[in-house]
Amino acid sequence: MLHELMHLQMNLAASREGNNKLMGYSEACKKKFMSRYGKYFSNLSVKMNKDKVNEFAENLFKGISLQLMNCPLDLLVEDLIYNNYPEARPLQLLSLFEQEQENIKSITQSMKNPGMFPNQIVRVSKIMNMVTSLHLKELYGLNFLHYYKPNQQEMKEAEDLYEEYKAYRADYKPGE
Repeated sequence: MLHELMHLQMNLAASREGNNKLMGYSEACKKKFMSRYGKYFSNLSVKMNKDKVNEFAENLFKGISLQLMNCPLDLLVEDLIYNNYPEARPLQLLSLFEQEQENIKSITQSMKNPGMFPNQIVRVSKIMNMVTSLHLKELYGLNFLHYYKPNQQEMKEAEDLYEEYKAYRADYKPGE
């Protein structure tokens, strides 16, 4: 609940500054996604009915879009909680630990079942989860990165994204 209240606090602060933005995706972006993974979805049509494949494709698009949009915001939210509500840290740690376990589980299951999802989607999700894991490591000293079994390139990308986040959070202004 505190996490969601921090999102609300950030939203209200951005509104007061006249800098509130709504994040989302366009229909054009969705079409590009569907086109890019069209062959994958066509192959699924052999195993599933077309309506189920369309529903799966829609959910996959929404899921990865939400992860990409929310990751940086969630890091900022967790920083606000950590820095402004030290009494909430034990609960925050439990919440982040549970999230980390879910993230690891989703990636390891995807890696055990190749072809279950497009490789690029798994890779992007894995890297974003690793960014979150780097944040957990910074806040609480817990390192779960090895569970993701990253290769050198994935590790570098996650570290680069996290370094970019750290530079950005230093002078974050509401609504950015």
